[in-house]
Amino acid sequence: MKRLVISCAIALLGVGSLAAFGNNYYIQTPTYALHQMQKAAQREDGVTLSRYVETGTITDTLVQPLEKRVAEAKKYISDVSDKSKAKMRELAASSASPFASSVESVYESRSDLNDTDAKFKLDMLVTQTRAAVAGDITNYFEHFDSCTVVSVKRNGETTSVVVKDKKGNVNTLTITSEHKTWKVTGMDIDQQNVAEVVGSLKFQQ
Repeated sequence: MKRLVISCAIALLGVGSLAAFGNNYYIQTPTYALHQMQKAAQREDGVTLSRYVETGTITDTLVQPLEKRVAEAKKYISDVSDKSKAKMRELAASSASPFASSVESVYESRSDLNDTDAKFKLDMLVTQTRAAVAGDITNYFEHFDSCTVVSVKRNGETTSVVVKDKKGNVNTLTITSEHKTWKVTGMDIDQQNVAEVVGSLKFQQ
């Protein structure tokens, strides 16, 4: 009888250890993270959502093409302005008019002001786009409980998740492991919108 009790106790310990191991493994999977995100969205828990969604990282990636295009546009503005001012200096230097130097100085000042204004508008475009993208990301995950996970494909420390929202729109999330916690670090939301903004910045290089 005593041996039977000991055997049962050992068996129960083994089952308990196995269950604990299984639970510990599950909470370190991307599936668990997705489940927690849906539960957090359901109870409107923004704090928990922020633990699983790297909004800043996602926004940086999505806005990067626009930032690159804006940097090119600002360089173009500076190059055109420098050439224009250099030509004006040459004209002023070769002019016999006593007012040539003053006219050239006024021209440069106005040119600098126009450059500053144009670059400021470009910076504002990036700021507004960044804010809009970040807002869309936040809104998306606040309603994540209404989304359906279509597929989960894990590849090492990175997982690709296809999700369909209640409107039928499909988004692909990139989830990466960080300190045994899976976080959303990428998604294709707003990619088309950002691409259209980038395409609207037309200039000759």
